[in-house]
Amino acid sequence: MEPASTNPSSAGSSPRSPEPDSTVDVASHTALEPDELEMEAVLDDGDSAIGSFDYIHCQLMIGAFRDWPRFFAQSLAYLTPSGYLEVHDTDFVIRCDDGTLLADSALAKWHALMHEAAAAAGFPLDAISKVPDMMHAAGFVDIVARPIKWPINMWPRDARHKVLGRWAYTNFTWGV
Repeated sequence: MEPASTNPSSAGSSPRSPEPDSTVDVASHTALEPDELEMEAVLDDGDSAIGSFDYIHCQLMIGAFRDWPRFFAQSLAYLTPSGYLEVHDTDFVIRCDDGTLLADSALAKWHALMHEAAAAAGFPLDAISKVPDMMHAAGFVDIVARPIKWPINMWPRDARHKVLGRWAYTNFTWGV
């Protein structure tokens, strides 16, 4: 709500549902608009969306785009000259700090098959590490990348990482 409160003409879109969730608390001057991710954006009045947005937020969209460079070029075109694009996503590469993830483990095999299937479908899962370079190539400036460790279980010793791991584990297992 805070960004919408400070930007009275905010609009948003969600690829997750064809209809906005009417139970979400949204500022009265903010619109949530479903959008087809890889099509040209058109405003409600039929006008082009070029130069229309102050802020575009992209979160957990890894595997959603066939053409990430095109997404960044479109985003730059849709932003006002002083606008921002913010990308929050996961680097879908499973790692183990202590080296105990065996290459022939079920998890490692699942991970490899997920990447293989996504790539075959045209939706790569390894694009996030390339985001700063793709943004730069599209014309963005003042790019800040802030990698954050994201554990997916409760094993970390660090209390904060243990909480993050619990959240991630719950998120993953709810979908099983």
